[in-house]
Amino acid sequence: MRGRKAAAPAQAHAANFTQAVGSESLADVVQQPEDGPSSQRRRGGQPGPRESYSERRTKRQKLDALLEAVSGSGINWSMSDFLEYFFQPQLKNRSPSHRAALQRFLKGGTRHTPLTVVKMIYQNKLGRPPPGHRERNHMFSPEMNAEELSYAQPAISTWAADIVASRLIEESNKLVHEKAGLRVRASRKVSQDSNVPSVSPDAPPSETEDSTAAPLRRDASGRFEARFANDLAAEESEDEEVPGLEDDGVDPEDDEGSIAVSVEGLMFSDDEGQLPPIPRDNSRVEPQVMPLSISDDDENGEWEDEPVNNSTPSPTQLNQDTATANAGPNSTHAAVQSPSETSLLHTTTASSRAGARRRRAPTSDPTVDWDIISKFSLESLMEKYTDLAPLTVWLLFRAIQPREPKRAAKRRNRPKWIVIASIISEMLYARNSWVNLLPMCRSISLFASKAHQSTYRVGSRFAHCTPYSTTRRALVEMARAKRLQFLTAQELIQIVLDNLQAWAARRDQRIGNESKMIIGTGATAIKLEDCPPGVLDFDAWQAKREEGLKERENFTVDDLLADIDVEHLKAVGVLHWLDTLVFYVPALAGYRSEMAKIFDSEVQKHQINPNRRTDVQPLGTNSANETTTKGMKDALFDFFGQAGITEETVKAKREAQLVSGDGKSFENIGKTKQYLGSQEGEFESLKFVYEMLEIWHTKWTDLGRSCNGKWGQQADTTDPSTLGFLAKTVNSPVPSDKKKPDFYPNARLMEIGVKTHMLHCWETYLDVNDLEVYFSRLSAMDKLPSLVDLRRIAGILYDRYSTTAAYEIALENQTAFKEHPCAVPPKPIFTAAPPAESSSDSEMDDLEGVPDVMMNIDDPDVILADNAMSGDSPMAAETVPPAEDDGGSSTSQSEPANSEDDPSAAKVKFEGDWPLANSIILMRDGIWFMEVCRAVALGDIGRVWEVLKVWILTFSGGGNTNYVAYLLEMYCKITLETPEPMRLAIFSNWLVNLEGKPGHFHELDLMQEHFNFWLEELAQHKGKEFDDEWYREVLSMHVHHFLRLKEEMEAAVHMAPRSKTHTEPHLQNEYREALRVFREYDLHRHHAGRDLGHHTQDDFARGVANLGRTKKVADVIANALRTRDNAEKEIKGDGKTPAADPRTYMCTPMYYRDGKVVIPRQEEED
Repeated sequence: MRGRKAAAPAQAHAANFTQAVGSESLADVVQQPEDGPSSQRRRGGQPGPRESYSERRTKRQKLDALLEAVSGSGINWSMSDFLEYFFQPQLKNRSPSHRAALQRFLKGGTRHTPLTVVKMIYQNKLGRPPPGHRERNHMFSPEMNAEELSYAQPAISTWAADIVASRLIEESNKLVHEKAGLRVRASRKVSQDSNVPSVSPDAPPSETEDSTAAPLRRDASGRFEARFANDLAAEESEDEEVPGLEDDGVDPEDDEGSIAVSVEGLMFSDDEGQLPPIPRDNSRVEPQVMPLSISDDDENGEWEDEPVNNSTPSPTQLNQDTATANAGPNSTHAAVQSPSETSLLHTTTASSRAGARRRRAPTSDPTVDWDIISKFSLESLMEKYTDLAPLTVWLLFRAIQPREPKRAAKRRNRPKWIVIASIISEMLYARNSWVNLLPMCRSISLFASKAHQSTYRVGSRFAHCTPYSTTRRALVEMARAKRLQFLTAQELIQIVLDNLQAWAARRDQRIGNESKMIIGTGATAIKLEDCPPGVLDFDAWQAKREEGLKERENFTVDDLLADIDVEHLKAVGVLHWLDTLVFYVPALAGYRSEMAKIFDSEVQKHQINPNRRTDVQPLGTNSANETTTKGMKDALFDFFGQAGITEETVKAKREAQLVSGDGKSFENIGKTKQYLGSQEGEFESLKFVYEMLEIWHTKWTDLGRSCNGKWGQQADTTDPSTLGFLAKTVNSPVPSDKKKPDFYPNARLMEIGVKTHMLHCWETYLDVNDLEVYFSRLSAMDKLPSLVDLRRIAGILYDRYSTTAAYEIALENQTAFKEHPCAVPPKPIFTAAPPAESSSDSEMDDLEGVPDVMMNIDDPDVILADNAMSGDSPMAAETVPPAEDDGGSSTSQSEPANSEDDPSAAKVKFEGDWPLANSIILMRDGIWFMEVCRAVALGDIGRVWEVLKVWILTFSGGGNTNYVAYLLEMYCKITLETPEPMRLAIFSNWLVNLEGKPGHFHELDLMQEHFNFWLEELAQHKGKEFDDEWYREVLSMHVHHFLRLKEEMEAAVHMAPRSKTHTEPHLQNEYREALRVFREYDLHRHHAGRDLGHHTQDDFARGVANLGRTKKVADVIANALRTRDNAEKEIKGDGKTPAADPRTYMCTPMYYRDGKVVIPRQEEED
């Protein structure tokens, strides 16, 4: 009843107000100007329809009437009282006319909207404080309360800032919530009585304080005092950000309802870490206009919008807030307040925060792993920010770009959206240290880049990255999680291993602190692809192995020669001849794509899926020395344990385990299996291990064989057919050890040598001096020969310059071989083509008939000359080489065949050509080497396998006895002892493709060499053992991801891929210089009796003779049979004396010499 009586006078005055202003709305009255004519007439001077009744009042008269009605007798209201009552949001019992007028105005149904009125109030100069007034500097004030300001402009601007800040806090609450997906954990603490993470409710506050969110409290003088005790301590020793309550899910220093103080308030002063003083009378109290709804149960952020409680705080609550604000640092009341209760501008009251912190449920934040890091995307992060915090994103965009650009242009440097994503991420990380997705990615990227620890310390203060200790803890946790995946996964894997060496130099050498070589073993697990279930069945393999061991007894060199696909090797060789020409001559560039298709289709053997990305996982290193049998045993069992391979799993799955390595690792795995053959069970005896020889070290060994045999030690300045002469010509470095040359420089030298020899053979065949000019002229006349015609010529050149028969014929008198397809004629085949340097019109006319001559060449089809294999060669009686010297060199530096020192040679004049023969052997062996390189890159392991068969013989002829045994053992294992499904699985996984792109395959042992190299680089010479946590947990398990992460982070910010190597200059200069020398010597035409000092022996023919004469194949078979006999031998005992522990006889002594570890019987291999 009281409300109705109070409303009656107001309704009466509302009626008087309506009568005073007529039909004009309140917005119309406010919008009208002050001045106007006493009467408004229509254009043309004619009165309106109402002018005949009464004179129309001006807007000034209406305003005067309105003010008089409001402040008239009986009402005594000011305009502010009227407007406050008119817009009261919670007024009860409004009259229908009041409600209708208010609703129409607030809905924008009037001519002038509410925004127009508010803008006019804000822009009116009467609402601006005069100069010198205390409110003059409080526009958008973060310190003042809007209700304390009198003038309209500072009050409205400050109130608008409060609204925007409140909305930003609401958006921030959603972003820091665990449902936003922006939080990852470096690790989790597990309670003793539960398997789920827990947090202690009694954690001291000092353990949970964060330097980036220190609470602000008032001191006795009214100043805000910042608590930076933990900050100062953190400067001395960086530690985890939230070690006390890291599993609670709530950052105790977060103040969810707070609005940041002004920039001045955030700046440090020089006196003991305090903030600059803020006047007592200007202290700001949180407005209750738009309170945020944050409950105690959801302190770590809100997700769904909750109803807003607009009730006015009770006097008791206001008194408690005032008492909290007035309490000094020594006050008892202030001492019991939690940081969240005493934070500045908190939206909830102190009474709602009182009480002990409740124990919270475990958080659902994921633990950081490589899947999260690898899948991180700034686009998805920015999309999440835009969805959950659109106002924050918009304000930052407006701050970065105040005006819209006149023309749309893609910004390359510091794109705005990337900068904004970084800013928001840093803001969230500064508020809640668990919202750390982008900072964690940055920290791991810094670790991969070998950043200094100071970078983490400073970057963490700026909220750019997580601290170093948190980053390292995350890496350890990621390694542990990866091992758990191995234990639960049912996937087939292959393990490749290699030795590790690092020199630990001690700067302050003392007793017990000497410089030493640190030795260990590294390994990588590779997921096997394209393997159907049961493909590695252990029982099927053992059954096939028993059959194969019997077949070994009758295995001969003839069986190996018969298994070599001669037709395939010829087809590949012809394509290499054609490919060299097409890629050297610019006019033939149109054939390059077709050449790639021919390689992919016509000579394929076993092509691995070119788009398959190999899944690899490096394992933790250990300090085992895998070059010894005991060290190999320890290393294998350690890697098996990390991969989840135990005795129980071996018994349950009954599957073979593939383990591979370089030559010495391959040998030591076999020795370890031999020594452990008497142990019980497949696991302890390593009987389930299928050892494999890797390819890159084998390829490196072949490169060393070629360099050692074709360098020309005493003729490198006189004989252009030697690699030594070519190295001096193109300024290539000379290897210090030609048996172990640096791979990449000498592989490039081999490529230059083989291809320039081929190109000069093309010039010799076509009788031209410049292939580029020659084919460019044909192209200008539109008379380029077809690829089919060029391929026919390439077949002729292959037979004449890169076969064993061609080498033998080159050392003979050519009169007996004029019609032989492998003979090199002493003069050009045809002379229709003019010299390349001639450019006269008549010579250009002479070229018109050249293509027809080339297309009509009548040459019979010839196959690869293998006379040396069958013994039908004219030099068959001379193919048996002399006994090998100590160095195993395949090069004879003796005098020419017609030397006076040889009486038998003096009777027969030498009619052969040694430089021509040397170049033929270089091209033949070089084609095999380049074929392996190309086939590996393309992922065709079948083509590689065909060359490996040939290398068994060339290694034997070149004196590489170790790799002869390795390759023969591997050949017998795969062809005789492995079931066909298992053999196909091995072939399908013998190469890796870490990028998932065609043409990016490489060998497993090369991959492991790269991992070992970067492992030692990332270790930064700390001198730790390889089984230390630094190597085992922090580095080795992540080295593969470290190599990729740097490129992934650059791609995430839309940076172009950066070349990781120096720009390699083209080889045109080297090709031209080598061709010039070959032209001077007329190298590839037969010159009877030419001998410039170097004689390259045919390692292939020598290998056939060696294995057939010295019974090397029988020796390998005997070793395998002895291994089998040792495994099947029954060991009898009396039952009282325990069997000997294998560890007592598997140690091989080692010693130091010249600062290097020397392993017995490894000097030649090293």
